[in-house]
Parts: sequence; C-alpha cells; structure tokens
Amino acid sequence: MSDTSTTPEGHVTLAEMRYGEKGRIASIASHAAGGAENDESLAARLLELGIMEGAEIEALHRSPFGGDPMSVKVDRTIIALRRADAGTIIIERLNGN
Repeated sequence: MSDTSTTPEGHVTLAEMRYGEKGRIASIASHAAGGAENDESLAARLLELGIMEGAEIEALHRSPFGGDPMSVKVDRTIIALRRADAGTIIIERLNGN
C-alpha cells in the first residue's frame, strides 16, 4: 500500500484510485525502488506513455489478487501499470469523484 502521509489534501496516488475515478496528474514522485537511475528510467517511460503533469487520467481496471497490474486511460490511450509505479504518480481528484 502506498504512503499517503506526504500526499496533499484532495490528492491520492494513482494506485489508490478506484474504478472509474478520474483525476489530473499533479506530480510524479521520485522515489521508485532501486535508486536515482531507476527514477529517471521510470520518469522517461511514463513520459513516453503520455503520463505527465496536467494530463487527465481515469482508473479503468485493477487485476484481482493484489491489483497488479492496473489499467488506466490517459487521453485516448489505455495503459497497464504496475501498482508500485502507479504509487509514484500523485493525482488531483476532479470534481464529482
């Protein structure tokens, strides 16, 4: 489970979003397991997938038995992400969620 103690009020990590919930990417934290090199690699991969600050995102599906991976929709693209990677993405909830 992700640590929400440092997540601003009204924000959650992508890993915590429920099915159908929508939000806007507020930031991407830099604390992936494996150190700074993996942080840069993850940030580059997410950017290539269209996951960047300001983008709207919707949680679509979470696999059973731990929810790994989960699928999300960014723009018109559906992407599967590991829960650990989704936990580094901070989401501002949009009104109505």
